[in-house]
Amino acid sequence: MSGKNLFLIGSKPSLEEVLENRENRFILESKLAEKYSLPVLVFKLNIPGPVKNNEIIQKVFQKGCEEIQSMLKKSNWNILYKKFLNISTGPEYFAVVNTDNERKLKKETIQLEQTEYGRIYDIDILVKNGKGEVFTINRTSLGYPERKCLICEKDAKVCSRSRAHTVEEMQKKLTEMILRNKIV
Repeated sequence: MSGKNLFLIGSKPSLEEVLENRENRFILESKLAEKYSLPVLVFKLNIPGPVKNNEIIQKVFQKGCEEIQSMLKKSNWNILYKKFLNISTGPEYFAVVNTDNERKLKKETIQLEQTEYGRIYDIDILVKNGKGEVFTINRTSLGYPERKCLICEKDAKVCSRSRAHTVEEMQKKLTEMILRNKIV
């Protein structure tokens, strides 16, 4: 297991592609929240480094989609709309969930993100407020702590901003997690 890196080969989008996709994602999220007036679940992966899509990333993403489907089914939540994107910036899944309890939905997704390999997952819940503005329900508003760094367990945002760990260190940690959990 040591020495392997599952994230060396695959699509390496340009900064322009990443920024354009971020804008396109925001537009789609806003349109869905506006059209349905229900929570919009957006699922992506946290993959450090230039490679954002490959066969391994697809398998991890598929595993996450299966877990999300299982969680929704267990809670008796129906999906009114869904869309999968397999693009160079990484796979993405959008679902409009038929529930009026977006806080419970966010709590359930946090539970998925807190499993060992679920730490790779990035699941957002977006809702429209009374003023018609679309916003993301964040973890801290529900009493959960910020996400922890994969390497040192400190606040992930702090480590990311300070570049406390190299891309290679993070990729190796993700590789170990994926292989240990037999995702691939």
